[in-house]
Amino acid sequence: MSFKLILLCSCVYMCSSCNEHKATAELTKDTISSTVSKPVYTDTLESFFQSKGVLVFNVTDENLSKDAKILNDDNTIFATYNLAKNQIAIGEYEQSLTDFPKENHMRIQNDFFPKEFYPEQSVIQFEYTSIVDGFAEVILNKVKQIKKRIELKDNLYTVEPWKKHLIGSMVDFNPRLNPVHKSKFDDSGVIDYESDGDVVFVISEISGDWMKIECAERCGFSCPSGKKITGWIKWRKGSKLLIRLAYSC
Repeated sequence: MSFKLILLCSCVYMCSSCNEHKATAELTKDTISSTVSKPVYTDTLESFFQSKGVLVFNVTDENLSKDAKILNDDNTIFATYNLAKNQIAIGEYEQSLTDFPKENHMRIQNDFFPKEFYPEQSVIQFEYTSIVDGFAEVILNKVKQIKKRIELKDNLYTVEPWKKHLIGSMVDFNPRLNPVHKSKFDDSGVIDYESDGDVVFVISEISGDWMKIECAERCGFSCPSGKKITGWIKWRKGSKLLIRLAYSC
């Protein structure tokens, strides 16, 4: 991709040997609705990500001061974190959030590997596999297939199915290996836009292995020369994710 973003990245798993990254940030419903066209969805998202969607931590002054709890199946506490206090506790293990190991193997070892975990930016996301009676089953360690529970109360998290989570997100991809096509076919023509300078794209539709993207006014960038660049890229190839999502400039 040609535009420059500071990406907050952590792993979105498809399998233990296939890790890709995604970032998060401040994106309102109004921004999404004013940026993208009517979405077309696919039924392959949940099977590909092996989860239903994402729990996104809601950043408010009240939520920042709460002790956020991760529960075992019997509702005993597995872990707690508090952003205002900069603390995390996993059983007997206690650590400041900002010093919590950022290496993937250390997070896996501690059985606390959310999809996104950037406490410095108050960015926390969990993949969820089901929601029953006000509790979400979340994946904490996909390598070990460890799942825990989060009670959905007090507006601490927003529940976003994958379809909702993806549409309107800024997307980062490799235009050399994954060029922008005029339609969702490999043999369709390729759109040349890089000569026009840096461009930000957002996802507007998802259909099968393809996603439609549109240039957007984000991060100080705009569509080049007033042209609305729209095309299709592959978001996956087999079990491999070909894109990253970016929400921070």
